[in-house]
Amino acid sequence: GPDIFIQLANHIIKRLTKPIYFLWVGGGNMCDFFEVMYDIKKLGLEGKVLFIGAKTNPYDYFAACDVFVLVSREDPFPIVCLEAAFFEKPIVCFDNSGGAKEFVEDDAGFVVPYLDIEAMGIKIIELLESSELRKRLGSRAKQKALERHDIELLAPRILNIIKKFLIC
Repeated sequence: GPDIFIQLANHIIKRLTKPIYFLWVGGGNMCDFFEVMYDIKKLGLEGKVLFIGAKTNPYDYFAACDVFVLVSREDPFPIVCLEAAFFEKPIVCFDNSGGAKEFVEDDAGFVVPYLDIEAMGIKIIELLESSELRKRLGSRAKQKALERHDIELLAPRILNIIKKFLIC
């Protein structure tokens, strides 16, 4: 949802007095983003909304951000949320858009109604204005990622399940 991302950025930038930047990491050929770049220019968001493309190591960007926002319309289980969680970033996502909701729940960020940019903007601003809230939700996100999705913990469980069905 790059189009949603731009609308969200526009919504938030109009409401905040402090400088804020929106960074989109990933994606394909920048030619695919022609309309997105057009919208950025028309809305006066140049230099505030950046599409930097795919990176071999996106982790520096996770570390530098304050909040991770997933604007996907549909993503069965967005691994990118786990990556952000490992950097103790609170996550804001849409309800009814895939598996992010099941990870975020009510303690690792916020789940807002599907495509409700205003509700998403309110929650992002709330996080930006409270370092304590960002830290608490981000810390819980990391804890959940480690408890529920660490390969060192899950691989032995999966192996045991497989062994139950093997005929030897």
